[in-house]
Amino acid sequence: MAFTYTYDTATPAGGDDPTYADDRMREIKAAVQERLAVEHHFELAGTEVSGANAGKHSDITTDSIVNVGALTTATLEATGNAAVGGDAAVTGAAAVGGTLDVTGNIDPTSYEETNGGFQNSDTMADASDTKVASSDSIAKYATLDADGVLMHDAEGSFNNADVNGAKTKVYTKYLTGTLNAAAAENIAHSVTDGLTKILSVTMHVYSDDASAYIIQEVRMGTSASITITMFYNATNIVLQNKGTNIISNNYRIKIDYIL
Repeated sequence: MAFTYTYDTATPAGGDDPTYADDRMREIKAAVQERLAVEHHFELAGTEVSGANAGKHSDITTDSIVNVGALTTATLEATGNAAVGGDAAVTGAAAVGGTLDVTGNIDPTSYEETNGGFQNSDTMADASDTKVASSDSIAKYATLDADGVLMHDAEGSFNNADVNGAKTKVYTKYLTGTLNAAAAENIAHSVTDGLTKILSVTMHVYSDDASAYIIQEVRMGTSASITITMFYNATNIVLQNKGTNIISNNYRIKIDYIL
């Protein structure tokens, strides 16, 4: 910005008339006042700087700070608006009474929920127009439908079911393939800790004599040609005593399980 008075350390010259010293002193005061008033409370009241906030910072622009280094402080407090165009490293609290306008990146190491501006909740129970949600909250809440019921997640589709009196995610997976020609066979179910996590298994297998898929629950069949004993252990769906009309045929297995 342009200043009315020049601040020149080479003036006054040593040979100037001493009677002009008082003029030069006033010019120096005016030059200093103009420059301090750029980012300080150094306004003139008549011919004096006498305000209650005289000497304190007023508006601080990072253009004048970043050019000589970074703005690093334990506590940054602005009662008006704070516009950060460069880097600002705040190791303590930043209290802004007006608007914090950041044109770069905000790179926090952690968030706090004390003052209500940050939300970290899977159900978003306290959501409002003035809270910012964590990415984890958004991802979890995205699995809820309009009634607050979980719809899906990375494991696959599931339903909320009552398991021993508790609302529990019950997942469903399907296995399809072709049985081998042996009387016994293992089909991996890939459910971790299947003995305790699998709730039910249903199998459909194609039968030559019926030209249709027959439904086998976890039990012994009754017809010798379609007999099949099916059970599961920690890692496999185990098939034994497969009847002649179902070996080498297609199967479909439905498994309900919990995590």
